[in-house]
Amino acid sequence: MTNNNSSSVDHFARFAEKLETRSSAVLVVEVAFFMAITLAALFGNLLLCGVLFKNFNFRSITNVLILALSLADILMGIVCMPLTCGALIYGRWPYSDTACTIQCFSIYFLAFVSLQTIVLTSLNRFFRIVKPAKYKHLFTTKKTVAMLVAVWIFTALILVVPLTLGAMDAAFNPAKAACVIFKKGAAMEHRSYPAILRGLLLLIFAVTPTAVMVICYFKIFQAVGDHFTRVAPNLAQNTRRKSKVNSHEMRITRTLFAVVVMFVVSWLPVFVIEIIQAFAIDWWNIPREVQLLWTFFGSFSSAVNPLVYGFTNSSYRREYKRLLTFKWKRRNTDNSDINEQSRSPSVAMATLNLATLNENEHLQALTNH
Repeated sequence: MTNNNSSSVDHFARFAEKLETRSSAVLVVEVAFFMAITLAALFGNLLLCGVLFKNFNFRSITNVLILALSLADILMGIVCMPLTCGALIYGRWPYSDTACTIQCFSIYFLAFVSLQTIVLTSLNRFFRIVKPAKYKHLFTTKKTVAMLVAVWIFTALILVVPLTLGAMDAAFNPAKAACVIFKKGAAMEHRSYPAILRGLLLLIFAVTPTAVMVICYFKIFQAVGDHFTRVAPNLAQNTRRKSKVNSHEMRITRTLFAVVVMFVVSWLPVFVIEIIQAFAIDWWNIPREVQLLWTFFGSFSSAVNPLVYGFTNSSYRREYKRLLTFKWKRRNTDNSDINEQSRSPSVAMATLNLATLNENEHLQALTNH
């Protein structure tokens, strides 16, 4: 990091000038794209919440986790995204310092909470499929709610403590069109990034959760593969049942593939940019267009979950259509995928299950393995 404060301030001013002097075409494209993401995040997650409340069974652990993730995405669309839209429209930060602090805290808080919630769902599915004997003991409704509350409180404390103690501060970064974490005090004069703190946050809220998810899904794939290998000879005696199981196996594979792809697409660019600017390159040496991807992809993750629900699950598609066409009458004949009894797969939840098999047979087979 350079020690020339005036030169660093000039770099900061340079990005501010770029934001203010964009061409009309660039402004329209950026604003339109980000507004589309914002509206999709709000509309999609509100629609998803409508589906869940319409078919809500509070004893469903899946529903509790889905609602928690959807709530974080809705808050991101209400608190964070509109402020960035305003900054992109005006070409500067048109709001108060308090609004900047709120946006900064909310961006990191809601992003980290979402990732931790997805980790909880990965662990939920791991115990449901690989360790079924421990599942009912670990994942009761009360314990799941307690886990979610603990995640929200822990994440908030991790961010509030350094902000309160003065280790870091929120400042508007014109390259990202958002308020982000910078060092406080003398270092704020040249807007340097707190590398150690950012590294710690990445380790706790990005690297570790990703590793847990990968391990959980690897074990789940392994358990499911071994399960179908063992029961295949018996299934061969029943062509109809074999067809159903193979169809469901493909459905599971497609959903998990969507989980991995959308997670990587949404968050990998954000993590890479964070790591580069914290440890390798001063942020002012990274092109504005690249830094703006940090904001776009981080917001995109809040909009994508309800879409993948619709693409990967026919029951959610039917319920979406009913709500959009005002056909709200409850029908229990074809919405069972939304409750815990059938444990529908979804991109955010990765709710891997074997609904076409008898539950006792399935759990017994995995336990014996």
